[in-house]
This record gives sequence, structure tokens and C-alpha cells, in this order.
Amino acid sequence: MKIKKLDNGKWAYDFRYNGKRYRSNSCTSKREATQKANELYDKVSKGYRPNNHITLHEYYNTYHETYTQEKVSAKTYSNYERLGKLLETEFGHKNMKDITRSEYQSFINDLAKKHVLDGVSRYNNYIKKVVLEAIDEGIIHRDFTHNVNIFSKIESKEEHHKYYDMEELKAVKRYYLDRTQYYKPSTYLILLMIATGGRFSDCINLKREHINEVAGTIYLDGTKNKGAKRTVEVDRDTIKLLLDYIDHVPTHISGYIFTHAGKRISNKSVNESIAKCNKALEIKKDTTSHAFRHSHVSFLLYKGVSIYYISKRLGHASIDITIQEYSHLIKEAYKEEAESTIKHIQSL
Repeated sequence: MKIKKLDNGKWAYDFRYNGKRYRSNSCTSKREATQKANELYDKVSKGYRPNNHITLHEYYNTYHETYTQEKVSAKTYSNYERLGKLLETEFGHKNMKDITRSEYQSFINDLAKKHVLDGVSRYNNYIKKVVLEAIDEGIIHRDFTHNVNIFSKIESKEEHHKYYDMEELKAVKRYYLDRTQYYKPSTYLILLMIATGGRFSDCINLKREHINEVAGTIYLDGTKNKGAKRTVEVDRDTIKLLLDYIDHVPTHISGYIFTHAGKRISNKSVNESIAKCNKALEIKKDTTSHAFRHSHVSFLLYKGVSIYYISKRLGHASIDITIQEYSHLIKEAYKEEAESTIKHIQSL
């Protein structure tokens, strides 16, 4: 059994059993590669044989029925189901192992005619995750989603309308800090999203035991993927605010702290609060709760924080997703670093 680090930073395993080769090059660490290789070796040595004749939509649907249906919202799962039907229409009864990169690119090209860039990118990420799982199981050996061109022919909302610039973000944070004395759950949830870059689905699950005031960390019990459950470093002021909120508001029997009338507050109510904030501050942007995540990334990149750390902090399944989702921000940071590098060299 071979475990090695690849030039792109990923880790790979490679072994043979009874003349059949099993390999994967999608692991994010040596530990993960070793663990997955041992698990697969144990399975095949006990008689497990991968189903190499399964179609993409069959494997995709089975994966989500098994691993995500009970963990995600009905809205998110309906998106998974919608994509499953598209895969069935596009690839039909063709075996997953026989799909080529050019065929998959053709599928992406069709999506680009009907969906904005964010939608195309999101669908590609859904599929890529399943493809990597199939590789780990030994069902296929090639990632046909690798290096495909993600684009869209549909004009989307201007990029700068999706998030706040630094001055706007400071104003929004101050707006909510000035309202902490009312102890509204949406106020504190928004401040948590600003501080962590967490999704609404990450932060809404916060409980008292998730806050470690000694270590200065908060555990985000996310549900979107394996990496969504993570511990994030947070400033002391945010932790102090959250503990003060918990001391003043009765905790629901479930342990969740962002509740109203016995239920966790909705993303809709948070977005309504954001719209009210934007109007008060005369920020002419149609932002949602996701804007805080986008702004968080923008701020960290501007401050020179590594994309690897940002990816882990965001709870992405892989660094590839971070690079793809925030490619426009990374390009901006790259341009600034290039200009800074030239100035440093000239000063020699």
C-alpha cells in the first residue's frame, strides 16, 4: 500500500488486491489517505466489490438518500433532487465509469445557458463531491469533473452587491452592536456570522456548550458537509457578547440559544433584519445573511490570510471549493500582492 503527497498538496493512496487496483488522489491529509485506504482494503478483503456498472444519477441519488437527507433542510434537499433528475436526463443509463471529461463539460455548457454562475458552480460542487466519494469507493478511477470550465451565459447580480465592502461591514456591525441591549436573537446571530464567516445553517445550531471562553473558540455544528462541523477561533468581545445574551435570555429546552416562541429563528427573519439595517444605513444593496460569509472571506484575503486557513475556517469540504467559489476575490488579492511584490523588489 502506497501513501504519498501530490504536487497539488493532496494526498493519494494506491494498492492492489487480487490483481485489482484501488486508488484515490483526492485526500486532504496523510491521515485521511491512510484511513480511507485501510477502510477500503478491509472491505475488499472481506468480499466487498465495487459496483462498476452504476449510473451517475443512481450513485448520486443513493449518496444523498444515505448521507444528507436527514441532515439538510427540505429546500437544500430539493436542490439535490432537481440536479439528480438533470443527471438522469443528460447521462441516462451510461455507466458512471464511462463518462468522459468532454461529456461532462458538455453538461456544464448546457447548465450555463440556463443558470447564473453561482448556480452552475454550486451544481458542479455537488457533483464533484459525489464523484470523489465514488473514487474513494473504487467505483471509478478518474475525476471527470477535474479542470472543467465553469461559466455562465446568464447575467447575475453584480458581484459587489453580494457582499459589503469594509466600511459598510463596519457600519453594519456597529448598527447591531448598538442594539444588543434589546437581546433579539437575530442581532446576536448576525454578529456571530460576522465574526466567524459561518453560514446561517452553521450558526443557528449554537448552544452554550459550543462556546469555549478559555480557548477563545466556538464550535459550529454545521450540516452542509463533513467539514461544516468545526471549531473556529473568535475574538473575546464576540464571546463576551454571546455569554451576556445567554445570561439574559431563557435557553430553550433543546439547548439552542437563537430561538423565538419555542423555535429557532428563520433565515427569512434574519434577512428581514438585514434589509431594515441596510435601509437605515442607506446601503443600496439587496444582501442576505450569506453576505457576511462573503465579506468575511474578502476581509481575510485583504489581510493576507492563507486560502488554506480560510477554507478550513469556512468549513468547505475541500480547498478546491473555496478557490472556485471565491475565485474573483482571490484574483483581486493576487493582483494586489503582485503590485506589492514589485514595489518590494524595486526597493532592494
